[in-house]
Amino acid sequence: MELIVAGYVRGKDRRALAELLAHRRKMLGELQAVSGIDPANAIQAVQDELTTSKPAWKS
Repeated sequence: MELIVAGYVRGKDRRALAELLAHRRKMLGELQAVSGIDPANAIQAVQDELTTSKPAWKS
């Protein structure tokens, strides 16, 4: 994930970065709505990816 974000930042592709972040946020919402299984590990992974990606907006 970090390499993908770094590539978007280097390429100044803010649209792709915005789409990636929107997709991850949507996926996080869907995981949080899941019942019948414990999606805690997947939720934590997506939250970590979002945390990693947010500083890219400052570039």
